[in-house]
Amino acid sequence: MAAEALEKVSAGMVGKKADHTKRKEADRAVAAAALELAAEKGWRNLSLHDIALRTNVSLSELYKNYLSKEAILDSFVRAIDEEVLRGLDKAEEEDSPRDRLFDILMRRFDALQPYKQGIAAILKDAVCDPATLGLGACRYFLSMHWMLEGAGISTAGLHGVLRVKGLAAIYFGVLQIWLGDRSEDQGKTMAALDRWLKRAEWAETQFPWPDVPFAERADEPPAAP
Repeated sequence: MAAEALEKVSAGMVGKKADHTKRKEADRAVAAAALELAAEKGWRNLSLHDIALRTNVSLSELYKNYLSKEAILDSFVRAIDEEVLRGLDKAEEEDSPRDRLFDILMRRFDALQPYKQGIAAILKDAVCDPATLGLGACRYFLSMHWMLEGAGISTAGLHGVLRVKGLAAIYFGVLQIWLGDRSEDQGKTMAALDRWLKRAEWAETQFPWPDVPFAERADEPPAAP
């Protein structure tokens, strides 16, 4: 009986894993179609019906998994985050935080490379699309949060919030260069990213953040004159 029960549990786990894999593949296919169509006709002009036709998925099936185009975009960005974080190597822990962050962000650009034209189209139209701009910004900051954590850089507290915002500004600036970088080795992108990360690292050394929270320091007795 125990063996049969264990076999059923094992079979159920295998089945769930297979279903999860299929869902991830379907998500990637839908996202790829959305980005491809965005490059062809613009994000603002793209409809869920267009995506359904391109992927041979019924609207009802599309509705089960995505309530909007923004939901598809959110799923895509999460998949990119997962791909980047999954590729981290423990050997990189010996590198400096800046070097680790540089490698992670370049790995992210590599993962986005096949979708460059679609990303450019979305960024162009997002200014006039409050839904995409608002939801996209929330996902964007979360992504930067995870990129920092992946590099072993804390995002806790107010200091962490400032780091996330700072990295978001850096990444967005470098993203503009990446969109126009046609070289195979992405030399311009690498140079810009390295330059801005060095500046950020320098800024942190010039304005060191206290290790002990202000509330705890307030309880300490004043230093002797």
